Amino acid sequence: MKKIILFLAFFFLPIWQVLAGLEVKTNLAPGNYNFPIEVYLMANDKDAKIFYYTDGIGRMDTILEYKHPLILKEDTTLDFFATTKDYEDTPIESAKYTFTYSEKIILILEEKKIILKNTDSDVQNIWYWKIESDTLNYEITPNTFLEKNEFFSLDYELKENEKIRLYSPDKKEKKSQVYKKTKKEESKNEPEKEEKNETTSPTLLEEVTTETWWEISPLKESWATIKDENASWNIQIPENEDFQLTENITASVQEKKVNNSVFFFLSYLLWVAFMSIISYNVYISQRKNNPLKNIFHKIKK
Repeated sequence: MKKIILFLAFFFLPIWQVLAGLEVKTNLAPGNYNFPIEVYLMANDKDAKIFYYTDGIGRMDTILEYKHPLILKEDTTLDFFATTKDYEDTPIESAKYTFTYSEKIILILEEKKIILKNTDSDVQNIWYWKIESDTLNYEITPNTFLEKNEFFSLDYELKENEKIRLYSPDKKEKKSQVYKKTKKEESKNEPEKEEKNETTSPTLLEEVTTETWWEISPLKESWATIKDENASWNIQIPENEDFQLTENITASVQEKKVNNSVFFFLSYLLWVAFMSIISYNVYISQRKNNPLKNIFHKIKK
């Protein structure tokens, strides 16, 4: 009994195929998608050829033979039909595909990285998204899925003021941003600079700090002052700038100290001279008024 059923099935199958007629269809239903799609065209006759066009007219130069899956990334109306070797054609079928890409893909720029973050509640396939600048042209590989709050990272050394643009697969610009170094990134080079200053004049720094005591205190909103405990002078510097004890400041300090020493020395000489004159006058006046001296003169006479 089974043999009879199988025989009838194989005998009547070609007849059913002929009666059914030639058909062609796609693997994906027309509609709106938020990621690029691969469209397959299929006929119910393996020997049939399939043709398609996307210009809406179907001229001889725009009708193409289907040989591999079609990758659609932007709004497309796909017209297609199949034909047999006996020139039996199917009616022209039409399928319209539209695309709406997420607006919630965030672009983040770091010193050596470009990051995409999905803030959408739905999973996003960012296949065929492009990251571009004047020196960069990067297309994301197929089937790159991002869950909510998940990141995609691209290693790339960014230049100051370089503009990075993000395009969806339909070639529309979604995000753009100009890279600027943050204060945190700039501070990475500061330790090297300070180390260089310390090695160029270590004795100068030691000389100044061992000979005198420094005090830096706010003078105004944007200024600070450096005072010497044993002198009457001070130096004012901007409070927001990094203060370095350089050769110029040290030379100015030493010059002021030399001037102070000369002033004190000259004052000392004047004081000695003044006291000498006073002492001499006192001595002369006392000698003139000395009674013993008068007695001595009388005896001598």
